[in-house]
Amino acid sequence: MRKSIARFLLMVAVTMAAPYVPAAYAKTNCGAVMQELTTGKKPKQVALDMSISTSSVYRCRHLSKMHAAKAAAGMSGEPPTTMAATPPATH
Repeated sequence: MRKSIARFLLMVAVTMAAPYVPAAYAKTNCGAVMQELTTGKKPKQVALDMSISTSSVYRCRHLSKMHAAKAAAGMSGEPPTTMAATPPATH
């Protein structure tokens, strides 16, 4: 009985914490960070100039690369590999 209660409480805690996004992530202007990085500034200097952490700069750079990859994949005209269509069966 105790184990099932503990599992239930753990499930509730994980479910409640999953959509939580720290406020610091929402406050970082990744567009401005990327503009600074494209001018040739180092991540540490961008972080100092914008009063943010260097990890936020690296996170913005990572997100930018992910968005660029998704945009490139979407523009190629090829279907995603996870949803590959199979030809209809003929009998």
